[in-house]
Amino acid sequence: MDDARIKFWPFDLKTKMVAVCIALFVGAIWLLAHDVAEEVSSGFQKVVAAEQMALVEHITDTLDEESRGRASFFL
Repeated sequence: MDDARIKFWPFDLKTKMVAVCIALFVGAIWLLAHDVAEEVSSGFQKVVAAEQMALVEHITDTLDEESRGRASFFL
């Protein structure tokens, strides 16, 4: 059992602690980047949806005004 332990992790305690701290730090940075990316993606989708809705409303208003203008021309 001791041979297997030495074979796979032959470092002293200080090196192990540094490796664990680095792994935790990298994991925390990765989680932060992932959360920020999700937030930006969500915000971007909301902005695009609002822009598309504004464009559709503008087009429908324009069509409505034109159809009313043509209808009043015939009346």
